[in-house]
Amino acid sequence: MNDHKLVAASAIALAVTLFAIFSIRPWARRFGLVDKPDARKRHRGHIPLIGGLCFFLGTLIGLGYLGYLDRFVTSLMIGSAAIVIAGALDDAHDLSVRSRLVIEAGATLLVIGLSGFYVRDLGDFAVTGDTFGLGPFGIPFTIVAVIGLINAFNMLDGIDGLAATMAMACIAAILLFNGTHWTVPGVLVLLQVMFAALIPYLLVNLGWPDGRKVFMGDAGSTLIGFVLAWSLIYVSHPRIARLSPVDVMWCVSLPVMDTLSVMFHRMRAGRSPFRPDRRHLHHLLIGAGLKPRAVLVAILGLYGALMLLGYSLRKAPEPVSGAVFIVCLIAYVLGLTAILSRLPQRSPAAAAAGATGATAEAAQASLPALDEFSPDQAPPLKALCVFADPPDSAQIGPIAQQLARDERFESTVCVTTPDPVDATTQVLDEFGLVADLAIDLPAPVRDGPELAVSALDGLQRVMDEVQPDMVLVPGDTSASLLATLAAHYHHVPVVCVDSGQSAPELAGADDSARGIALALATLHLANDDDAGQLLVDRGVPPERVLVTGDPANDFDACARVADALAGLRSAAHTAQTPTWGVGSPIPPEADTVRVS
Repeated sequence: MNDHKLVAASAIALAVTLFAIFSIRPWARRFGLVDKPDARKRHRGHIPLIGGLCFFLGTLIGLGYLGYLDRFVTSLMIGSAAIVIAGALDDAHDLSVRSRLVIEAGATLLVIGLSGFYVRDLGDFAVTGDTFGLGPFGIPFTIVAVIGLINAFNMLDGIDGLAATMAMACIAAILLFNGTHWTVPGVLVLLQVMFAALIPYLLVNLGWPDGRKVFMGDAGSTLIGFVLAWSLIYVSHPRIARLSPVDVMWCVSLPVMDTLSVMFHRMRAGRSPFRPDRRHLHHLLIGAGLKPRAVLVAILGLYGALMLLGYSLRKAPEPVSGAVFIVCLIAYVLGLTAILSRLPQRSPAAAAAGATGATAEAAQASLPALDEFSPDQAPPLKALCVFADPPDSAQIGPIAQQLARDERFESTVCVTTPDPVDATTQVLDEFGLVADLAIDLPAPVRDGPELAVSALDGLQRVMDEVQPDMVLVPGDTSASLLATLAAHYHHVPVVCVDSGQSAPELAGADDSARGIALALATLHLANDDDAGQLLVDRGVPPERVLVTGDPANDFDACARVADALAGLRSAAHTAQTPTWGVGSPIPPEADTVRVS
């Protein structure tokens, strides 16, 4: 294999993955590939579950450039495609456990049938001096082993960066244990290309470059487990013999130990070994007070120590290396919880992690999930951004873009669709936004009260579906009144983004409608002092006007708006003056409130 060509293939895999992430991300919500916060998941906003699809695509194209696909790698890629498709379906539609197991077993049998490889023996570490052959149990054992590692990585995917970095560390361990040889099996080339494809995903998952993260989803975590399991089966097969069976265990030591530990404690407490809880290593470490990044470093450090211990035993007899591994496994399963319970307890989660027996299981089950966890984290604010005709969409567009990037918000874009819609779509494209909802919202004056009532009913359905904490509307269109009325009916605060001008259709007879919208809106965002004063002159209470700067031309203005809106919740829609969280009381002599 030409080293330069392998480097080029890796670079292509990296570039394709990065391009796919930014290309597919705007479409994720449309296909249901988003991870939503719930009782167990405390990340902020709807996070796209596209990472696995993207680095699988990068890996495929990188391998295609190499043109080096032997029979086993081809078989593995076919099985991997089935795993990725099933994982994506699970991400979008929540497949049952039985369905996932059937698909995983089917993909494993497919690779066995196409390649002829499976686990034939366990080496001689199980019975000293003798190879422990599996005979007719080889294929069932292979199915169980592959499914086990698939789910080990699926369970491991609990905090940002953990599954990807662990996968990259396992790939590095396999290459280290393989050593230097004149020939390189195709599966090792596959692993090196996948390593490169994981790099851009890891960076984006950790928040690079703009804080808009993506998750790998089940499509990614199951793919990693499937590829690593089969790679280890191949390189430890008697016909290849690059690694011994006990070397295989050291290469995936931490994922295997953590999974066995969690399942042991679940069964010990009388629960199903497959029932989710908060006993994984990353849960316990965060419960003990460590920050997510510190947890990531600690877990990688522990895995590195285990891997180096196994590597140092490569020259020892297999029974010795196997015995050391079993001792480490027992120490991990039986001793880790006790060790962590002695660490300083700095959060309620840590107290729960230090409990024992059934009490510990119940306490862990009640803990929040730890994606982007922080003890004082509040649920994200649901912001419904209503887009009408340009140029008003150009005013609300940059704010909607900022809210989509800000983890304090979970934003939904609703587009009104009077003909033509091309201009609004162009504005969305300009700001990298995708319409989550669309509704026909005709102008009330032009089309009469019956159509206006119909449009209001449509907006009511949107409110029922999204259940937002706030609604952002353009201040100068006929859409403002209908959206404001729908929000007011649901007791949801309305934020008007005012350009300081009045749209032609709102002049004259419709000026009363504009007055209603002005009166009902909880907050008005004005570009400058003149626009703010115009609102005050039209009867808007000065404490409900914020002068923020022009969001269309000032990035800092968008950030200031997000900071101001972060203090706005549904409870603010009362007779009391809302608190915007801008840092100081509103001076009584002020005509407008300026966000500085």
